[in-house]
Parts: sequence; C-alpha cells; structure tokens
Amino acid sequence: MPDPWPDARPLSRCGTRLIEIGDGVVLRIAEHGSGRAVVCCPGWGQTLDAWSYLPGLLPGDVRLIAVDLRGHGGSSPVPPGANLGLFARDVAGLLGALELEDAVLVGHSFGGIVLQAFAVTHADAMAERVRALLLVSTMARGVFDLRTRLLAHVLSWPGLTRLASSPRLGLVLARHSFATDVPAGRLRLTRDAADLGRGRRGFDLLGLGDLSAQLRRIQVPVTVLSGLEDPLTPVKEAILLTDAIPGARLRLLADTAHLLPLERPEAVSEEVSQLLASRSSSAGAQG
Repeated sequence: MPDPWPDARPLSRCGTRLIEIGDGVVLRIAEHGSGRAVVCCPGWGQTLDAWSYLPGLLPGDVRLIAVDLRGHGGSSPVPPGANLGLFARDVAGLLGALELEDAVLVGHSFGGIVLQAFAVTHADAMAERVRALLLVSTMARGVFDLRTRLLAHVLSWPGLTRLASSPRLGLVLARHSFATDVPAGRLRLTRDAADLGRGRRGFDLLGLGDLSAQLRRIQVPVTVLSGLEDPLTPVKEAILLTDAIPGARLRLLADTAHLLPLERPEAVSEEVSQLLASRSSSAGAQG
C-alpha cells in the first residue's frame, strides 16, 4: 500500500547530539525545526526514531526534540537498582539543560509513565517549563495483575528486543504490532526503532507502581490518546488515566493498536497542535 508520508527518514540519521544532564549522564536527542518546543519520549524498547514521522506533520514553528530515554539508543545506561524516579529526574534534567519553557511533553507507553512520574514529583519544573502533556497509549496503574506481570516479563526478555531488531523477524513482529496494514517503509522504520536493551538491565519493569492517586496534582492541560485495538494498554486503562487527571481530555482511535506514533502519527500531530494552542491554568490565572 502507498505511504502517505513516503519521505520520512529516521530521526537518528538526520543528526543527533548528546546532552549532559548532570553526574556524567547523557541523553541522546534529535532535533528538527525551531520555535515552540515539543519533547517526545518513546516507549520501552524503542529509540527516538519512533517519532520520525512527526517532522513532516507538525506546524512549521515547532522545535521537535525526540529523546532516547536512559538505557536506550545513545543515552547513558540505567544503573543497578534504578526506579521510575530516575527517569523522571532525567526529564527534569533535560528540560533544564536545554533551558526550555512552555514545552509540550509527549510520552508513548513507558515514556508516558515516565512523564506522569515527572509531573507529580517535579512541581517546580512543571510550573516553569511545561505547557501541556500528551500521554499516548499508556497507563497509570503500572504492574498490578497477572496480565501486566506477564507483559513486564515479556518486555524485559532480552530475546524480544533481539527479535525486534532482526532484519527479517523484526519485520514480522512489526507487522503484527499494527491493527491495520501499513506500508513496508513503516515496518522497516518500526524495526529500526527497536533497541537491543543492553543498557537498561538495571531497571525492573515489575517494580512499576500505581500513580493514579497522585495524578490529581497535575495542573496543566492533558490529552490522553489511545487506540481501540491496543492489546498492551487497553481502552480501560486510558479511561482510568483520564479520570485520574483533573480536566484531562480523552481521544480514542478506531483501528489503531499500541504503536500509535508509527501507525497514526497524524493524530499525534493534531493533538500536539491543539495543546500548543491551549492555555495552561497558570497562564489563565495570570491573564
């Protein structure tokens, strides 16, 4: 099938740089454009290339900043015994190092969980640097039942990321990650965005806790975006997440599975544009 965005190139091939955020830790980022900042955090086992369709879809006055989370791609490894707080501190460190203000933060899957943890534990950075949050195909409850425990085990299995990056088997796995048929180029990009995972063995996904009760602290506009065919973070989780955040908005997409930034990047762009046009509660109070 034809690709509506055939010119998309992996962001990592368009130039990246390392940002030191303190204590010798570096995060790899890719940037595109200039203007209002949009910072994108990918999911577990993916690199910044997961956002490669956004440069051709976002408004022209946007500075897209895609980041490899700690333990992924070109970023520093995860130290033994690390918890979710480490990833949240990394987000705060990155925003500070780049001196960003009024940024829209976008997180997919585990990246969305990281942004939730950041939002509830770094109130000062949120107030100074963040305009809004877009939480994509994610959840707040962490690992809480048999299904999520099994999922954590599978995602932590080294063989999965080896399969995902395999030239042939990676394409097969990518094909089964979408709810609908997607162009071959999209499958190759999905495979190439996978990360081998050597650098994140210090983090145990089974330790992810429930953030729901803390999310009422979030005071900026939030949109939750999820697919109706997502088997990893089902619609129920999107609804619970939305209900836990004051004033959050929920958008559900038909015929869309878990890899929403790659399957429906135009929807991500639409929601980012809407959040860029929104006014935070603090801005409204000042005006």
